[in-house]
Amino acid sequence: MREYGYLFLLIASNEKRGRRLLLGCQDALKLHDRALVAHRYATKGSGEGYEVALSDAEFDARNEFGCFVLDWQHKEVRYALGVEVDRWLDGGLNVVCLAAPGCIEAARRRYHTHVRVVYAPGAKTSSTWLDRLLSEKQVRFGQLGLGFDGQPDTTDGLRLNTDSALAVQQLCGWMQMPTPPVMAAA
Repeated sequence: MREYGYLFLLIASNEKRGRRLLLGCQDALKLHDRALVAHRYATKGSGEGYEVALSDAEFDARNEFGCFVLDWQHKEVRYALGVEVDRWLDGGLNVVCLAAPGCIEAARRRYHTHVRVVYAPGAKTSSTWLDRLLSEKQVRFGQLGLGFDGQPDTTDGLRLNTDSALAVQQLCGWMQMPTPPVMAAA
């Protein structure tokens, strides 16, 4: 059993691809894998089983009450992960959530080396999507002084295959590991 779990932040080229991958993980992961998909709280729910829709007032109240460990905004929708994520990680569970680049820095500050960033480009995604995303990320990390200044041009992260079925296998495989890799390409 893992002493402490890992938080996998799934950064997909689009929301639809991210949802498809999370649903695939929900179907593929079993109890003995000690890995699960986190609920994501959102001010505009998708109707998926892993997402809990909240009104703006409910979101604000829960945020004020300290119910969230991470929160971010993407395309005018606010998202958050609940405090249950801390309990799951403390219990040695690996946890995956659909996230956005804007929450990576806060996750690294909170969970340090127990964060794995997973990039999920789609088959039709422009090859510049990941390049642009990584170059923006490197600048932000360098400016914050979080210790990533000396990294090579390929910023750490796990990159999934563009084929959805293979990507789900990859992600579930990493989530089943006691110590998942920091960097890997499809």
